[in-house]
Amino acid sequence: MKELVGHYEAAEILGWKKQQVSVYMQRGKFPEPLQRLKSTPIWLKEDIQKFKESRGKMKIMYEEILVGEVMTNKSMTVDEALEMISFDEEKFLQENGFDAIDYNDFKLVY
Repeated sequence: MKELVGHYEAAEILGWKKQQVSVYMQRGKFPEPLQRLKSTPIWLKEDIQKFKESRGKMKIMYEEILVGEVMTNKSMTVDEALEMISFDEEKFLQENGFDAIDYNDFKLVY
């Protein structure tokens, strides 16, 4: 049998307050509950865990090339993101056949 969680447990899994779960639900940015009881909505625990894992994934792109992914709950600069993945410029140049990198062509995709 799959494990179910209510409002409180969902917030606990995410490291949030119950209020934050309510705000995300009102904005339509939270998983749809399996069922709504009078006291609380009910979700599959695995759905909340998947939601948690999907949040904060940020892709580091160079032009259309995926350079890496970072798990974060804060905004950051390209330099900070590249540092987090220990970006190796020489290796990247060799692997992709570039002579040089224009750092303005990096972008972060949330």
